[in-house]
Amino acid sequence: MFKIGWIFILLLLLNACELVTEIDYAESTSTPYIVINGFMSYENGINVLLSHSVSVNHQGDNDVVENPNVCLCENGQAIKQLIKTDAYHYELSKDSVSFNIGASYSIKVEAKGYETASTRLQEFVAKVLIDTAYIDKDSSYLYYAFHDDPNIGNYYSAKIKYYANGSTSNYDSTQIVPNYVGSDDNYNGKVLRYTELPYSVFDSVKIYLYSVSKDYADFMGSYFDYELSYADYNYETVYPVESQVEYGFGFFVSYEVSQYVLKIN
Repeated sequence: MFKIGWIFILLLLLNACELVTEIDYAESTSTPYIVINGFMSYENGINVLLSHSVSVNHQGDNDVVENPNVCLCENGQAIKQLIKTDAYHYELSKDSVSFNIGASYSIKVEAKGYETASTRLQEFVAKVLIDTAYIDKDSSYLYYAFHDDPNIGNYYSAKIKYYANGSTSNYDSTQIVPNYVGSDDNYNGKVLRYTELPYSVFDSVKIYLYSVSKDYADFMGSYFDYELSYADYNYETVYPVESQVEYGFGFFVSYEVSQYVLKIN
């Protein structure tokens, strides 16, 4: 058994990494594989976290991939090499690459001692703006609304940050961004109730609305199925985490994020 430490880096905010957490699960394999965790966005460019699988019995081993060639591919053809910023992180800023409308993008990683790993093709998702947001003070629930195209299957998630006197509170309604991804099957323009809000403590909130690709929704769904079945002895089968990388593990997905600030009286 090998323990694949998928470092799930959250490169979803304009100020680069806001939160990093580790996703660990057991995978039966006898060969170390490339692990790719990546996002693409019109506003934030390409961000990839790269490592390799490590044996359960050698969890302290170095998981850095030495001297890899990490390329962005357009419609399957390599177009530009990503820039290394630290031992794990590779990126292309939005100004360093020209994206073509309708094109599909992927990541290819070549490194000595590993199979060449390639991610699934991804198209850019559309950015969605919040139309309105308000708090029902009788129920203390925050509501927000945005326009959803009923003819297109979309996937969304949200994160709420709370502020008091201009400073961000340590209180956070989510631990992973996005920690839950929902489809728009029963939405199509309806107002969404988000969460009970302790509005008496805070004077404003900022809502981050993420539109994400189906591959991201599928990955997160498979991960939570794995966590649930792995931790519960009543499950006869442990559901595997879906890998979207050929000859490797991980994902490369598309997202866009918009923000809405609500002042609380």
